[in-house]
Amino acid sequence: MNLAFTGVPKQEQQNIVRCPKCQSGMMAVNYEYSSGIILDRCPNQDGIWLDGKELEKIQLHREHWDEEFKNNKKDWESLVNSVMNKKKTTVDENNRRKMRPTKYFVNSIIRKLIGW
Repeated sequence: MNLAFTGVPKQEQQNIVRCPKCQSGMMAVNYEYSSGIILDRCPNQDGIWLDGKELEKIQLHREHWDEEFKNNKKDWESLVNSVMNKKKTTVDENNRRKMRPTKYFVNSIIRKLIGW
């Protein structure tokens, strides 16, 4: 796997490639923002054009991140659950501050009973 980077190198930005369809100067873009794979995109939406072995690089990039996802799925799920729990705690705290203590207590019990 190549070392990835964000943005587009100046050399790629300065190298004007013409769209095969409309002849407009294409824009260099970094595939998935930070893959380091630079593609050429037509500003008139006539397509994205690949040079040399870019299709193979994209395939390798996708396979790498699919494998990373599989290997780290439990960690990602744990992180998402942690964020969701923090959000729920924050919402509960905000609601508690807006309610009288008795009303908050009753609402908390009802939410627990119905699974919120």
